Amino acid sequence: MKISLTVILSLFVFLECIAQETSVKAPDVKTFALEPNIGGAGTNSINLYTGMVALPLNLVSLPGKHGLDVSISAAYSSNVKSAVGTWNLHAPTGILGLGWSLDMPKIVADLKGTGTQEDDSYYILEGGGYNKLIRTTSGSDAIGPYHAYETKNYQFWQIKFYYDEYEIYGSTLFGTGPNKWEITKEDGTKYIYGDNASGRNTLQFMVRWGNWIGSSAQTQGQTQIAHIWNISEIVNTWNERIVFEYDNVESFVGSSLGKKHTEASYIKTITDTYGRKVHFYYTTKDSQYFVEPHTEKSEPDAYQELYENKYLDHLDVIQETGTKQLSIHFTYGSLNPGTTLAKMLLTDITQKNFTGLALPPVKFEYYNTGATDGFLKKVTNSSGGTITYEYTASTVGHSNRQLTVNAP
Repeated sequence: MKISLTVILSLFVFLECIAQETSVKAPDVKTFALEPNIGGAGTNSINLYTGMVALPLNLVSLPGKHGLDVSISAAYSSNVKSAVGTWNLHAPTGILGLGWSLDMPKIVADLKGTGTQEDDSYYILEGGGYNKLIRTTSGSDAIGPYHAYETKNYQFWQIKFYYDEYEIYGSTLFGTGPNKWEITKEDGTKYIYGDNASGRNTLQFMVRWGNWIGSSAQTQGQTQIAHIWNISEIVNTWNERIVFEYDNVESFVGSSLGKKHTEASYIKTITDTYGRKVHFYYTTKDSQYFVEPHTEKSEPDAYQELYENKYLDHLDVIQETGTKQLSIHFTYGSLNPGTTLAKMLLTDITQKNFTGLALPPVKFEYYNTGATDGFLKKVTNSSGGTITYEYTASTVGHSNRQLTVNAP
């Protein structure tokens, strides 16, 4: 038996490039709204192939120059059943509550537990999916030496990884590279990931000892190795750009004499082509919603832990003049409070103007018992329209995994 309709909440940042005419004045910011035709939104939110909900909610759109737009949208999709029944050491709530994520584009390395880059595999993560990167050749240009890649699911993109020679060879005798990826897409738009020189925390690090990566209090012989390259800039052919900044949580490994590894990385600011900014503000979670993996010794300890202990409280949109235009606030409830299975639930999204006056919120209700525990039940938009979801258990055909084999 399985639930035919299961759900998860996620927040994606879609960066769309649609040709527009250049304007001197920045276009108006498009603000938070659920689709006015809420009936149509409800009908279209169900994936008829998988039975899952996929309900998009646009939060903020900043039209940019020559179509280099920033659009921050929430999308409700996929499966929370497993997370609801798993304690928070292994399945903690994300920065937007149960199932929600702020999915910023990034490139991730599978280090395979070794300190060398020769056996690493790389993946580009964007919009909830991933694409493996396959190395094809090497070269050098005005920026420095690089390795060239193609996507496994082929795209007509030019992909270069400008590696850091110090990170590879362990000596500045070979120079130091920018440690960044540049992906040039079909229209000439360039997507930059990482970059040592950005000053915006666009790299996430682990600590290694020679060719070994693990947990150790030994500080001698430690060096850092990048394993995640956050989206840093998006630059069009007019050299106009969207810029990203992050707030990284880093801890020493072993002691304060060691190197730092990255525990968590939170998007902090997105700046558009007109200089307008979206600032993201976080608050520390209640302790019931997360579990620090190792507490037997106070920090710094021997462990390279990766976990988040913050949630998104609100975001502000700042005009190019530096004045606040509006803010989007997130309110949370709780599922199974006071237990090891306690989960944060997003219950309200509210838009406020620069004076603090609020529009009616969009509200979310969830089932809290039985097989649909934690599933989205009802969405109410700011004008009072509602979408209600009901779930039915069903058996998938041709899925019997039991087979009796009789001895000959």
